Amino acid sequence: MKKFIVAIAAVMVAFSAQAQDQKNYTGSSSFWDNWSVSLQAGTTEYLTNMSVFTPTIVVGADKYLNPWFGLGADFRTQIATGSVDAPLPRYNTYTVFDAVALNGYAKFNMANLILGYKGQRRMFEPVIYTGLGWARNTASGTAQGHNDNMTFTAGAEFNFNLGKKRAWGIVVNPAVVWDGMSDFKLNKNNAAFEITAGVVYHFKTSNGTHDFVKPTLRNQAEIDALNAKLSEARAEQEASLSKIDALNKQVTALKNQAPKVVTNTVTNTVTNTRDNMECYVYFNQGKSEVSASQMPNVERIATFLKNHADATVSIKGYASPEGSLEVNQRLANKRAESVKKALISKYGIKESRIKAEGQGVGDSFSEPDWNRVSICTIMQ
Repeated sequence: MKKFIVAIAAVMVAFSAQAQDQKNYTGSSSFWDNWSVSLQAGTTEYLTNMSVFTPTIVVGADKYLNPWFGLGADFRTQIATGSVDAPLPRYNTYTVFDAVALNGYAKFNMANLILGYKGQRRMFEPVIYTGLGWARNTASGTAQGHNDNMTFTAGAEFNFNLGKKRAWGIVVNPAVVWDGMSDFKLNKNNAAFEITAGVVYHFKTSNGTHDFVKPTLRNQAEIDALNAKLSEARAEQEASLSKIDALNKQVTALKNQAPKVVTNTVTNTVTNTRDNMECYVYFNQGKSEVSASQMPNVERIATFLKNHADATVSIKGYASPEGSLEVNQRLANKRAESVKKALISKYGIKESRIKAEGQGVGDSFSEPDWNRVSICTIMQ
């Protein structure tokens, strides 16, 4: 028997170490994750007198640290059944309960341990457990007699998990309990066989289910790609914040500026003559397609060319300074070509009347965003 206890202790130590695996599952980080409670009823029989049946009630609670190892505790009581005659006068009952006990256990889910965990409880899961406890026996040979004992329990649970979420279940629980151990020796004269059955409820975990959930693992390439996107988003955010800060400073400066009285005479002159007419087509950041909001500008150029058969147009594409020179040059070329294609395909302007070329990064405007533009110059 001593070898048996040593073997059980070794198994408990080995599998307790695997509790560290809880970090590999979501729904296991919180102290309140993976708890369950149970209520069972059954009978207890001493092995030395199998004719003595004592009704037994068990209230228990478990917490699993990973899908195959958990800790449990329960409160057990044996209900008094009346006087029992010799040859076992110690079972004479003088109280409502023959015995009460508190026990702690280490539990091992054999289905998950042997077959592996698939992300949800199986419909049937066998569990073995063992542990120590304290018991007070009140059924004794005298009305005033009682004794306190340390107990050792070894048993099994046969769990039938029900429903789609596996939150509720039925458990059948056979076990052998030794009490009155002296010098940690198990005596069969103090051994009892218990069998109980009842219901169990598994509380919801922080992952939203009633189970452990293994997270989706990503390879290094996916992680690197996500980190790159994150860095790009952060850079864009910092650039936007810098622009907002600059605009706020400009607004503050304008608010603090003293009002000016304009006394000089303004003479209206037409700067856009037929020999020097320009039209601007603006683009969104990183884009080269002409947006719907800019098509009226393209149409204005097309209308002029249709009304003046001898006129031509020079389209020069530009980019704002963000990004590499190579990317900006390519983007500037595409913006010029995009306006050219719209004039040809949508408005029927002959290609020979259009000259389009990219100029790279533009500096026509002090605001960098305004340099995402194609400048179209009408020539006679």
